[in-house]
Amino acid sequence: MVETMFARAPRRAVAAFALAVLMAMFAPSAPRAADRVATPGETAVVPLPAPPRSGGAVYLDLRISAYTPPARGSVDGVVALANSKREIEIGRVTIFPNQAFAAKDGEPGRSFRFNVTSALAALFVDGGPLELRVRLAPIDPKLPIEGARMTIGGAEFRGP
Repeated sequence: MVETMFARAPRRAVAAFALAVLMAMFAPSAPRAADRVATPGETAVVPLPAPPRSGGAVYLDLRISAYTPPARGSVDGVVALANSKREIEIGRVTIFPNQAFAAKDGEPGRSFRFNVTSALAALFVDGGPLELRVRLAPIDPKLPIEGARMTIGGAEFRGP
């Protein structure tokens, strides 16, 4: 009897391990720091909390914590709100002067504010969680923007 109990132990361990692997594969993942960096080929994606439900205007405060300009030219950060069904551009940001910077610990970096009242109304029709998306676009389409990077430090909604 003792021998059979120990013979089953490895099977139980394998089954427990397989269950743990399956749960890890299908569990929602936390946002990675790399997801917050926009490059010419990658869009920065930041999950957003639910916005305030108020009768007045709602704003989104965006913080850029680091920026590296392209070797030539300048870029816009195209800022959009999105849910699982669609994306709505809410504005663009341009870093001026076009020089690299990185905010030190405790510093906010560069901040931008967008009125997102109408974009939120349109996205609430579809429902679902919201996310901020920032992609880089050349100001002069004839110039390549290789090497450009924009790091999103954070984003939060503000009510009236």
